[in-house]
This record gives sequence, C-alpha cells and structure tokens, in this order.
Amino acid sequence: MDSDVFAKALDKVLALGANINMYMAIGGTSFGFEAGANDPPFRPSPTSYDYDAPISEAGDLTEKYFAIKEVIKRYLPVPDIKVNNTTEKGHYGPINLLPVSSLIHEPHLYTEFRAANMYPLTFEEMGQAHGFVIYETIVNETFSDPAKLEVHGIHDRGYVFVDGELQVKKCFWAF
Repeated sequence: MDSDVFAKALDKVLALGANINMYMAIGGTSFGFEAGANDPPFRPSPTSYDYDAPISEAGDLTEKYFAIKEVIKRYLPVPDIKVNNTTEKGHYGPINLLPVSSLIHEPHLYTEFRAANMYPLTFEEMGQAHGFVIYETIVNETFSDPAKLEVHGIHDRGYVFVDGELQVKKCFWAF
C-alpha cells in the first residue's frame, strides 16, 4: 500500500482514539523447513514475508516507516533518536550448496525412524513435523529398461535413487 494512503488511514484511526496492531512491522524469512505450503493443490510458499513492511526484511527503514513515525508524533511523544535508514550489507562470496542426494549420507542431519509398512506413512503418522523422509524398498522383480515408475499422492517433491544413485528429481506441485 502506498505510504501516503497508509499514513492517512493511520491518522484517521488514531484520531478516533483507537488502538492499532501493525502486523508485519518488520519483514522476515522462514528458514529451514518452516515455509510450508498452502492448501491443495499444494504450491510452494515464499520464504520471505516482507509484504511492504515499514522495516524491510534486511532491516532497512522504508518510506512507510517514516510516514508512520510522523503520524504517531501527532498523538504521542516520540523520542528523537538518530537511526540509519539502511543497514550495511555483507558480502559473503560464493556459497556451495550440497545436492539433496548427498544429504542422505550425512547422519548428523537426520533422526532415524524405521517402520515397515505396506504403504508409505505420512508425516503425521510418523510424528514428523517437517524435513525429509526417505522411503526405501527392495525390488526383487526384473523389469525392462527403461521401466516406468508411478508414485501417486506426493504433494511436494520426490527423488528416486537406484542403488544410491539419483535417477529422477521431480516436483509434484501440479497436483
């Protein structure tokens, strides 16, 4: 929302003596597995939730921040504190990312939970709130090469390994 429009609306609310709660006064990021997804058909959610906040995800003060401050000054005493409009940004150089296939060989990154079941268990059935689950099976039959593998009900992404080698990486967000 435009800073002037927001400031005028805020002024009207405060002139009535009402209280206000500013959700997203400062932006942020969901890290790790906390971003989640929306309701079916499951689509990825962005990890940034800045949403035009008065203080950006990077900690920078925006035009909206200063507009809000000016309106609040009309109703409350606001100390005159010198603040930097922007924060210094770091340069960290290149970051090497590991492919998912290498993560399954890092025991310190996971907790082992083993359960034999006819069908794959859901996260809820395993008491798993987030993360990766590795489903394994041994196929004793001989199939033609190439063979078609169909997996129904995946709502995120799946990786298929044969003898520890990545064969297929597929996003299943179209469900």
